Amino acid sequence: GGGGGGGDGGGNARVDPLYRYKYPKFWLQSFLAGVPTVVLGLRDDDGVLQRVEEVNIRTLVKESRGWFDPDVSLRYIAELLGEVRAECLRRRDAVGRGPLSPTVRVRYVPAERRVVLEEATVDELSPRLLGERVAGFGSGGVPPEGSVAPTGGH
Repeated sequence: GGGGGGGDGGGNARVDPLYRYKYPKFWLQSFLAGVPTVVLGLRDDDGVLQRVEEVNIRTLVKESRGWFDPDVSLRYIAELLGEVRAECLRRRDAVGRGPLSPTVRVRYVPAERRVVLEEATVDELSPRLLGERVAGFGSGGVPPEGSVAPTGGH
């Protein structure tokens, strides 16, 4: 088969990328959002939709046949988010709090196979996000208590 409910997975060039790359992404996004099933559109080599399947996210893990481990993925994300939080705190402490305090951008560098944390400029923020950040600061220009991430996070 070509993916979804059962595929051979054993060297099929079209199926292996599905298990190696797409299933882990589908699983992670769904797991974090609490969505138990995903709807997959399976296409042929010409990109024509052949069938649509509803797949339980636990099935994605089974069908990936060891290409990824959910526990390893979650540990990595927890570590990365911890680093992002620590960087946000460092930057906030260095420049102070305010509606335009430093914003950390998380970027993956494929050639180096690593994640980079860098400062985003105000010009890079979407108008909606910028508006929310400014609106989130009360009349005294102080964020709500417990607010840590420069983007107004928790």
